[in-house]
Amino acid sequence: MREKYNICEDLSFFLNTNISIVDWTELEVSKNIIFNVPDRYELNQKNLEKIRKKLEDNNLLCIIAEKIKIGYLSIAEKNREFFIVIGPFLIEKIENIQIIQEVRKRDKETYEFYKNLKETNISSYQILINIVEGLINKEYKRKDKSSFEELILEKKKYSKRYKKNNREEVNYKSIAQRYLYENLMLDNIKNGNSEKALFYDKKLLNEFDMASRMPFNQLRAKKNGAYIGAGMIRKLVEELKIPFVKIHLISSKYFYKIENSESIVEVNRARDEMIEEYSKICLEQRENIVLKGIVNRALFYIEINLEKNIKVSDVANYCGVSNEHLSRVFKEDIGINLKKYIVGEKVKTSMKFLKNKNYKIRDIAIKLDFSSTELYVKNFKNIMGVTPAEYRKNLRVESNIEV
Repeated sequence: MREKYNICEDLSFFLNTNISIVDWTELEVSKNIIFNVPDRYELNQKNLEKIRKKLEDNNLLCIIAEKIKIGYLSIAEKNREFFIVIGPFLIEKIENIQIIQEVRKRDKETYEFYKNLKETNISSYQILINIVEGLINKEYKRKDKSSFEELILEKKKYSKRYKKNNREEVNYKSIAQRYLYENLMLDNIKNGNSEKALFYDKKLLNEFDMASRMPFNQLRAKKNGAYIGAGMIRKLVEELKIPFVKIHLISSKYFYKIENSESIVEVNRARDEMIEEYSKICLEQRENIVLKGIVNRALFYIEINLEKNIKVSDVANYCGVSNEHLSRVFKEDIGINLKKYIVGEKVKTSMKFLKNKNYKIRDIAIKLDFSSTELYVKNFKNIMGVTPAEYRKNLRVESNIEV
């Protein structure tokens, strides 16, 4: 009989719940108590008699039904010398928080009791019954620690290595090097130099690999590192005034690509592609800013020099670029040839002078530095569809109509 007590004692500690052995004839109870049970939930003599009667046919799940269902498992020994009662435990998860709050206010002892109860389910009842029934109906021998030895597995080695890495003796030189590579990588992305950005990113990963912080899940560690990098790069490119929608689309694309990677190789490939694409849009944006700056300088120079003979080379020198480069970017941005634009602006300015009858057409041509009156008249007619004289005449007619 003593070995049966040993079974119950060991099970009680293992399951972290109370277990009792009940003598079949006398209904005397021997308990292994892990936590105290309020009287209302204890199994009294009447309950034990009911359990014994039912155990003649089958093992039992006994329920004390209230708002919170409390249960006991009862298992009979085959010779009907005793039966075991395991519990109490929770049969159903307490979903209604209000019930718990009411109990806490009303009865502190019962509240502490509820906190100790374990949740279980139907499948675990049957598994537990099978185990206990097998144990109490066969020989059960306790063994002390001397009967077995410890085997340190590979995971333990990882754990030591992880602790060592996690301590990370503060190596200030290494930390400084890491941040240097990180900043160089970001600077090169911003400048649109993907080759150098990738070079420094590899240096960064060699100096500090996120996988060392999660040795048991290196793939997840790599993904986390890639997300951190993606976040830094995204904030960086925002400074270049790249449209948010464009940034969002790129960011989303690589988030899914990284998350769906099934190997470290795939994560690294996605990281490289992300750096290359961000570098590309940064380069395009910087070129747009530079080109816009060149064109704006050209427009300013033309505006303040309309009364001079403006050559393409003069504008190019002012902008600090070659004639060919200026002509190309100007046409791309404004939509017309630089020379035609200059002539057009001179003609547009001449229209202001034509409103003043004191200016002769020849004087206007000289003022705007046309090489001859004939060339001025020709250019004016090509653009406006009439000669300067006809334009002035039409102005007088319109003026008379208005009067």
